[in-house]
Amino acid sequence: MNHHHTYDAPSYAPRILIVEDNDELRGIYTDYLRERGFRVKQTGTASEAIELAPVSDVVLLDVSLPDQDGWTVAEKLINDVPEVSIVFVTAMGERQQLLHGFEIGAADYLVKPIDLEELRVRIRAITRKNTGPRPLRFGTLTIDLVQHVVRRDGNPIHITQLQYDLLALLCQHPHRVWTREELLNRVWGADRFVTHRAVDVRLRHLREAIGDDANHPTFIDTIRGQGYKWMLEPE
Repeated sequence: MNHHHTYDAPSYAPRILIVEDNDELRGIYTDYLRERGFRVKQTGTASEAIELAPVSDVVLLDVSLPDQDGWTVAEKLINDVPEVSIVFVTAMGERQQLLHGFEIGAADYLVKPIDLEELRVRIRAITRKNTGPRPLRFGTLTIDLVQHVVRRDGNPIHITQLQYDLLALLCQHPHRVWTREELLNRVWGADRFVTHRAVDVRLRHLREAIGDDANHPTFIDTIRGQGYKWMLEPE
């Protein structure tokens, strides 16, 4: 059974993965965190947790899972995706487990039954500690809005500052159609002396740089008579 659901908060909100085999608890945690502005995915299995963790910021991991030992999963995640923070959930009175969790590199722990307000506060504290938003991934393309680095297939690509500004604006507003006038005002500024044609030229160069085919686009779509839009949600 496939349990995970898509994120439904703004693309800059922290991404939380809830790994809990109890359907009712998983639903309660998910609804509570979503209502408070987090992007949440959820699963009841270790195998899906391993698959979804690389596109998460914090993993709330119940250590008693049906298909694999939770500690094995935690160690695998901490080794494979060290940038993801693991918060493990354990039953009352398992002191040895708590110590073991910290030894393998967990960021925090919670003891069942979980107080929802404490869950929110602890997750918020962890996401504040993590420096800045994580890079946005769109298939082969990764855009780091903190370092201002764009990578294609893991390799940095060289684009101009103007191209970067266009790319950063478009990719942070998936599916929004930007008119040429809006792009000129936002990227070039109000005191510009450039024409709508300049936008088309820059967009063409940007597409070439990121490997996007204008006839069969993956990233930037031309909306005839209107403008341009970014086609993908971040992973």
